[in-house]
Amino acid sequence: KKSITFFSTALKLDSKYLPALSGRAKHLAGRGSYDSALGDANQMIVAHPEYTPGLISKAHILMAQGNWDESVRTAERVASRDSKSIEALRIFALNALTQSTSAHEAVAR
Repeated sequence: KKSITFFSTALKLDSKYLPALSGRAKHLAGRGSYDSALGDANQMIVAHPEYTPGLISKAHILMAQGNWDESVRTAERVASRDSKSIEALRIFALNALTQSTSAHEAVAR
């Protein structure tokens, strides 16, 4: 509970402070407050568009919400920047395994 207070206090001083945005988004997602976490992830992306981990955080939050299509689209943005991104590849694999009707179809993807 103290960590969220520290992150929020830091963001009152500087709303674009990357460590606080990232930390609060992860903390909120861990508590299941996905809408708030997604807001922080989006704020991170707007304030720091070159920061790929912000996109990865957003993709993970969307996946946790069950919004697979948006999660994959966000992972595609990551992959367009870094075609060898392990996190983007993990999201693609998880999507294929959980959303396909058969294991053979998932492997083909």
